[in-house]
Amino acid sequence: MRCCRTGIFNKGRNILIGWMGMPESDYNNDKTVKNGWQHALSLPRELYVTEEGKLAQKPLEELKKLRTNEKKMEFNNELSVSTSIWFEIHVDFEVSRDFVLKLRESAELRYEEGILTLDITSCGSGRKHRGIAIKTIEDIRIFSDSSSLEIFVNRGEVVFTTRIYDSMEELSCELKGEYLSGVLKYYDLTIEK
Repeated sequence: MRCCRTGIFNKGRNILIGWMGMPESDYNNDKTVKNGWQHALSLPRELYVTEEGKLAQKPLEELKKLRTNEKKMEFNNELSVSTSIWFEIHVDFEVSRDFVLKLRESAELRYEEGILTLDITSCGSGRKHRGIAIKTIEDIRIFSDSSSLEIFVNRGEVVFTTRIYDSMEELSCELKGEYLSGVLKYYDLTIEK
């Protein structure tokens, strides 16, 4: 969709806002339905074409205004950081091999033998896992909301967007793997006032 109106939409960008809901699916959103709502909109993202000619997505630059409490950590093989419910994590891999990245309470992003898999079996209300073959992982950018995860891989060449329902207690992000190194940046996200 092309938007050229006012505010964030007047910069000649191709902006996409997705609908996180599939009424014909076998999973449910009981935890939000009991509060009077069902589906949700995704983060606004800019569509662009990479140098290799691939269509990709990146979160809008304006979302950086929501960042507070930056933490920057170098890692070798493993890393753990406590998180809030609303956060952004950006992982830049210097060396990327197989890894497991635990998100929040029970979601896992796994990279094994060239397959990237998001496993939300225990917190997806019927959603289980999604996966894609990918040769190498250079960076991952993750946004967490109270009932959603949005994951942008390799500058948005691969994107996972899903609803997630966990207890939202003892929240953390844990990265583990062998021969793994790089830098992780963490931000709490706040609602603009």
